[in-house]
Formats: sequence, structure tokens, C-alpha cells
Amino acid sequence: MNFIAGLWTIKEFLNCLNLFESLATQTNPNRLRTELISTRIYMVLMTIAIVILALFTALENTTQSINIQNPSQDTFDRYYSEYLTRLQSEYSTTFQCSCSQIEIPYRTFINITYKLHPVCSSVFVSHSWINLLFSPDMTYYYPIDFRSSGNGQFQLLASLCLFANQALNNAIDDFLSNFLLSPLTLSSASFKNQSEANAEFVKTSTISTFRRLLNLVRDTSLVNGLQPAMQTSSMELLDSYPNGTMEAYPYSTIWPGDYNSECFCGLTSVCYEQAAFFDEYAYETQGVFEKSDSLENVTGFLVGCYAFDALLNSSLTCFFDSICLSNILTYFPTINITGDDILNINQTHFEPNTTIENLAKNLFIEDWSKETLFSAYYAKCAPALCTYTFTERNSFLKVLTTLLGVYGGITVALRMCIPYAVHFWRNRKVGNPIQRNRGGFFLAKSDKLKCSVFSYYIATSSKYTEHDEDSNN
Repeated sequence: MNFIAGLWTIKEFLNCLNLFESLATQTNPNRLRTELISTRIYMVLMTIAIVILALFTALENTTQSINIQNPSQDTFDRYYSEYLTRLQSEYSTTFQCSCSQIEIPYRTFINITYKLHPVCSSVFVSHSWINLLFSPDMTYYYPIDFRSSGNGQFQLLASLCLFANQALNNAIDDFLSNFLLSPLTLSSASFKNQSEANAEFVKTSTISTFRRLLNLVRDTSLVNGLQPAMQTSSMELLDSYPNGTMEAYPYSTIWPGDYNSECFCGLTSVCYEQAAFFDEYAYETQGVFEKSDSLENVTGFLVGCYAFDALLNSSLTCFFDSICLSNILTYFPTINITGDDILNINQTHFEPNTTIENLAKNLFIEDWSKETLFSAYYAKCAPALCTYTFTERNSFLKVLTTLLGVYGGITVALRMCIPYAVHFWRNRKVGNPIQRNRGGFFLAKSDKLKCSVFSYYIATSSKYTEHDEDSNN
């Protein structure tokens, strides 16, 4: 019942609400009727206007722009983080900072280090090892004997390591001497990705150049038919004539082939044999290298028509094995090296049986690390001005401020227009004037009576409420 009574009270309050009350209201019922109608129209139009304006303002997007002078790195990171957050929304946003220095040397903010295969820093590419492999009698050994081929092949291996190291150093130095063109300040993530991509390109381009050089050296040796000093691809044989003259002519060597066949170095360069130690001599071969029982094998190492080609197809398997290395060292008693000088398999990600060609095609690189310093880059860039522009929906405070700003204007306009419009509408010349005046008079008297009763009811209720409170006290 209290709820229903409350609703009735609100209804009657709205029915009797008069925002245009004047002195004539007490004596002129028609004027009261006009004022009540004007009040109701005013309330409806005001509500509609406020709702429409509130919705329009709340749904409207506004663009804001913030300029930051000489931002620190922390300030830049904070605004950029906010920019990324806003970028995920449906509203447009931009954040740009102009570098005061556009050309920034890579050397100031990036450092590249690398590590080569352990063989390139081992004793096996040192002058002491290579010199001790040399023997004045090496030409008397069987050409596929390691004592004959080992010195030349390890010289080539040392040269490959040296050239790879020089190529990497030169490429890195050239790269670090170049400049990063950065008219706009890069974010830390973009800076890192771009710098590391450029550093990685240095690696891949240097490897590609080195591979082309390897192929050039190999093809030059094969196409030109260069004769090795150890006469592994061809030999100069002497032929005597009855008149006592002699003539030397080249004779292509013959190697053991697959399935008991023969391999001719004059036709192909892919004639290989396991490097080993033999109890035979060069003059016994006559250019034909037959399979013989070896005294000891050098696992993974090959000899062939050309030392360089055979080296590329060899592996360093034996030099990761202390037993294999110790067996080799028994044939070089003057070498001050032990089986403990083997290559450490834990220092490489390559398998021991990886061919030297695959190592060389990767420039013997074990590790390639890039260290970028965004703080150093930002200090060189030194942005003088950053502009942060973003679009967003109006906040509640913005909507409220807008409503308060136009409320006064809407109120004045409605208060000026509505009473005249209602008065004009009620006094329009339609129908019987006497009947219209009588109807309006009775409606006005009825409204006045209702409002008087409602006022009396409110006053009586308030009086009883105060009396009940006094009684309770």
C-alpha cells in the first residue's frame, strides 16, 4: 500500500507541477490550465533534448594531440606502451618522434661476437703441427699415405680457418662502420628486430660470398687440370726411344673405384681413398693406386686427385678420438702432442663426422651473438619532439560538462517558446467559442481543485507525521 501511495503521490505531484506559475494563476483557471500544459510539454521536450544530447556526446569520438618536448627514454617508453595499448582498439592513434641525428653509426649501439669451430683454435692448425708433419722423404711415401698428404691438407685447413676469420672480421667491421638511417625514433622492439636482422644479414651474406669463393677455387683446380706436387692426379712418365732419347708425358692416375671398378682422375675428380699409413713407396705405384692393407687408418680423412677437393670431403672424426690420434702420433715420434689434445666434442654443435666442406660453407661458425643497446641508440637519436595523437570516446565528465553547458540555453529557449505556443494553440479559432470557453473553464477549475486537494493532502500528511514523531519522543 505504501508503494502504491507513493506512486499516486508522484503522479499527483507531476500533475500539479507548475514551472510557469504567475500571479494570475490564483484568479484565472484558464491561465492555470495553460501553465500546467506548458509544464508537461516542457518536461517532455527537456527530457528528450537531454537524452539525445547525452547519447550524441557519449557516442562522439574526439581526437586529442599531445606534444612532448625532449622526452627521456622512460617517457618515450611510457607513451609508446600506451600507444600500443590504444592501437589494439578500434580507434586510430599515432605516436611519432623525430630524431635530432638521422645517421647513427651501428658501432655505437651494436656489438657482434662469434666463435669458430674448435679446430680453428686447436693445435692442428698451428705452425708447429704443420711443420712437424713435413718430412723431406714425403715424396717417397705412397701418395695416399697420410705422411705424404697430411702436411698439405692441414695447410689448406689452416688457410680456410684463417680466411674465414678474416672474412668475418672484415664484414663485421664494414657493417659497424655503416650508419642506421633513422629519421623517426624506433621503439625498443623495432630497434632490436631491425638491428639483429641487419647483423644476421652480415653473417648470411659473408657465408654466401665464402661459398662462391670455395666453388671458384675448386672449379679452377679441376678445369685447368692443375697438377699437384704429390702427383695424385697425374704423373710424368718417361718413355725411351731406340735412338737414346727420352720423352716425358703426363699419365692420369688410376684409383680404386666402387664395385671393383677403377676411377680415372683424367675423367673425374671424385676419386677418393681413405687416408692411412702404408708400407709402400711412391715409385712402386706407377700411377696406379690399388687397395692395399694399411698399417693404420686416419678415420674420416680422405686423399684424392686434388688435395683441396679431398680435404673438403674429409671429416675430423679421428681428431675427436684420443685412441685414433694416439695411433697417428706413433708415426710422428718427434711431435710434442698427446692424445689429450683431441678436439672437444662439447665445444661444437657439429657432429664429428661433419665434412670440412659443410664446416667451411658455414664459415666454421659455432656461435654468432648480437648485443644491441637501445639506450645508446636513443642517446644518439635524442628526439626533440614527440607527437602523440589518439581518438577516443568522450568520457562521462566530458558528457556531463557538455550537458551543463547547454542546459541553460535549452531551458531559456523552451521557457520562452512553450508558453506562447500553448497559449496560441488553446486560443485557436475553431468550433464554438462559447462551448470552448466553457470546456476550458471547467477543465481549469478541475485542475485547480485537484491541486488544492493534493496540497491539502500533503500538508495533512506532514502534520500527522510530525505529530507521530512528537508522540514517540
